[in-house]
Amino acid sequence: MEIQRENVQDLQEAVLRKNRMKFYMSLRAKILDGVDYLLPPLQHGLAPEEMYLILRPLKVIQYMPKQSVIRYIRAIYLTIYDYHCHDLLDKISQNLPAKIMLHDIVI
Repeated sequence: MEIQRENVQDLQEAVLRKNRMKFYMSLRAKILDGVDYLLPPLQHGLAPEEMYLILRPLKVIQYMPKQSVIRYIRAIYLTIYDYHCHDLLDKISQNLPAKIMLHDIVI
C-alpha cells in the first residue's frame, strides 16, 4: 500500500494524513524502512509524490529482500498505474540495502 507522508504545510491535510496513518497502524501495517517510494505522476507535468510504502504481512517477518521490494514496486507501477518507464524504479532501487527492514508506523 502507498500512504502519503504527513509533512505538508496545510494543517487540515496533515491531520487527515496522520489519521490515515493511525488507521493503518491499527491494522498492524509496517513501513518498508529506507524505501523512498515515489508515486508516478497522475497527470502530465506533475512531479512524482514522495510516499511511504507499507504492507500488512500475513506472518511475522522482520525484513524483505531488496529484489522482492523491487518486484513489488514494479507490479504496483504496471498494474495500478500502467506506468512503464523505469526512471522512478531505478531511482528508488539504487540506494536500497540488500534487506529492507519492516518497522511499525510511528507518528
